[in-house]
Amino acid sequence: YTLRRMTSLGCPPERTVVLPMSVDTASMPFRERTIGPDGRIVIVTVARLVKKKGIDHSIRAFARAAAHHPGMIYRIIGEGPERGPLECLIGELGLAGRVEMPGALPVEEIRRIYDDSHILLLASVTDESGFSEGQGVVLQEAQACGLPVIATAHESFREGVVEGESA
Repeated sequence: YTLRRMTSLGCPPERTVVLPMSVDTASMPFRERTIGPDGRIVIVTVARLVKKKGIDHSIRAFARAAAHHPGMIYRIIGEGPERGPLECLIGELGLAGRVEMPGALPVEEIRRIYDDSHILLLASVTDESGFSEGQGVVLQEAQACGLPVIATAHESFREGVVEGESA
C-alpha cells in the first residue's frame, strides 16, 4: 500500500525498498483467549485519537454489540485531539462505565492490557483531508500475543490481516 502511494506521488519504484512491519514476538508471549465464567469480554483499541483511526465508528459498533452482551468492556488506549468528541459520544450512547479511556500508556502497561483482553478492534477511515493510515504495528502486536483482530478492510490493513485467516 505504501509503495503504491509513494509511486502515485512520483517516487520511482526502482529507488524504493519495502521493509515489512514486524514485532519482537519474544516480548509479546502468545496466549489463547478464553472467556471466563464471569462472561466478561474485554475489547481494546490502541491508537492515537485522531479522525483517521475511526474510533467513533468503533464506539458505535461496540454500543450495538454491548446491548446484547452485558459483560463487554471497551478500553481505548491513546491520546489525541479527538478525545473530547469521543468522550461526548460515549456519554450520548450511555456507555459511561463500559468504555474506558485511560489515555496514553507505557508499552509495559499496554502489554498487560493486551494480556487482559479478548479482542483488538481497529477501525480506519480516510479523513476529510484525504489522510489514511499505513500498516499499524498494533495489528501485528495483537496477532503475536494471540488477540483476535477485528479491523476494517481499509487501505494497508489487508496486508497485515488476511480476512478469514489471521487471528
